[in-house]
Amino acid sequence: MRLVAFLVLVLLVEFVTAPGELALANDEIAYRPNSTRSTIGPTRWSVVGQLRIIAQQLEVIKEYQGRLIQEVQVVGSNVKPPLPVWMMAALLLLEFTKVLGTRVGAEARAANDRTDAARAETATAKEEAAAAKEQGDVAKEEAAAAKEEAAAAKGQGDVAKEEAAIAKEEAYASKGEVTLANYQMVELWENMDVERQALRNELEESKKQLTAALKVLDATKRANMPSSS
Repeated sequence: MRLVAFLVLVLLVEFVTAPGELALANDEIAYRPNSTRSTIGPTRWSVVGQLRIIAQQLEVIKEYQGRLIQEVQVVGSNVKPPLPVWMMAALLLLEFTKVLGTRVGAEARAANDRTDAARAETATAKEEAAAAKEQGDVAKEEAAAAKEEAAAAKGQGDVAKEEAAIAKEEAYASKGEVTLANYQMVELWENMDVERQALRNELEESKKQLTAALKVLDATKRANMPSSS
């Protein structure tokens, strides 16, 4: 009877404390960060939290099971006839609960592993997104620098065009100056020809005057010579 009472007490304690622990788990889930809830999902977090609580409860039950099994073994070793039916049923129930607890614990650990893997994937995705954002910022800066260089090259091209236009105008001006110099040279030659002709005319006139003076001098000389008769 003492064993039955102890077993009933253990089951009552477990079933009475389970709702309170589930409520605490729900409160803990409700106050999780938004990023974690948005990544994993509230339903999945509720299941994982409940599985964790059940696994903890099963650990306590296993401890009680060990004590009960030891006590039953002690009692059974002291009894010569076979164990009663209710005691055999209790042992079978304890074994079934032990197997179920092991399975649920394994599922809880697997759920924890999946949750940790999902968190790691989320962190990796965030790091990749941050790296992609940094690469995008670098690409934007490079594009801005290339745009500035293109604008500078365009400005240099405009300056080169202006310098070429100025050089072209200077070439036209030089060509005009050469043409004007040619015209002035032709005009100078023409003026020299006119002056040369004028000098020739003056020279001919001087020759004529000199010839006439020589003739007059010769006539005067002949007139002043004494006659031979």
